[in-house]
Amino acid sequence: MKVFIYHQFIANPAIAEHNERLAAANRLGQHLQYLQDVYAWFRGFETTNPDEADFFFVPLFLAGWQFANHDPSDFIGMCAHAGRGRHVLLSSGDVGQRAESRHELRHAGRAYEKKYAWLDDRFILLALESTPLLHKQDIAFLPYAIRDIAPLHLPRDLFASFMGAMSYSLLPREHIRGHVMLNLKARHEGDARVLLGTPEQVTADLGRKPSYDEIMARSVFTLCPAGYGRWSFRFIEALLHGSIPVLLCDDYVMPFADQIRWDDYCIVVPEKDALSTIDLLRCLPVDDVTRLQANILRDRERFLRPAVLAAIGHQLERQAVREVVAA
Repeated sequence: MKVFIYHQFIANPAIAEHNERLAAANRLGQHLQYLQDVYAWFRGFETTNPDEADFFFVPLFLAGWQFANHDPSDFIGMCAHAGRGRHVLLSSGDVGQRAESRHELRHAGRAYEKKYAWLDDRFILLALESTPLLHKQDIAFLPYAIRDIAPLHLPRDLFASFMGAMSYSLLPREHIRGHVMLNLKARHEGDARVLLGTPEQVTADLGRKPSYDEIMARSVFTLCPAGYGRWSFRFIEALLHGSIPVLLCDDYVMPFADQIRWDDYCIVVPEKDALSTIDLLRCLPVDDVTRLQANILRDRERFLRPAVLAAIGHQLERQAVREVVAA
């Protein structure tokens, strides 16, 4: 695989400073790190000859532009080889990149308010928002951790947990993070082995302030509900702590499904059954739970940065081969 890179979109000091400002203003530091990681990784496949390139990488900080509701169309117009081959964009935003999904906010002035008219099938998106709305050439990737997460080896004295924002005021009540998680918490109030709540609520329940990592390391299951987007950083963080992720996010399409058999690592609960989540988990055979835990421990490296970048490369190489055969 050979990749031509438009270095000017990330190496220019003014653009780099603009990216840093966007990331700081909108709490998008992890997204900017993803861009820097993918840029560095593509350099290992770089060609400076556009005639021999399989792909062209455009290292724009797309999530930052989208969150600020700015359109980088002028920069896209500077891609001198836009008509010569597939151009790759890192698209790590929270919502549908190609089209508006049924889960998105509708109020005026929201982040990601408008889709980009220039974003056609010349482009391959490397996307976190993995839904059926992506186009066939797009590649969904896992939201890998950019910080080192070492196993804590704590006793798993919690059956299930979730520590985070229980609801968002802009989401409708029927959304999993509208009012449903609040109802689930109320349903299991008083159960010492089910810990659900905001960081402040969890601190009050425990009588001390626990770390985010500690709670997952103590949990057999970690609930991973959708937020504004369908994907969740918590999903990978749970795996790295050896906790079985429980996905509560309808329409999320598991990334790299041709490479990873996800039934070996996680549980998926339809949002319509969300209030029964804990009951469903308690009905799982002990042997099944033990098998999932063993798989997660054995294959931990599959969910780290190098493996995720390699999986992206595998998908791109397959596309390149298919296009050669089709030609």
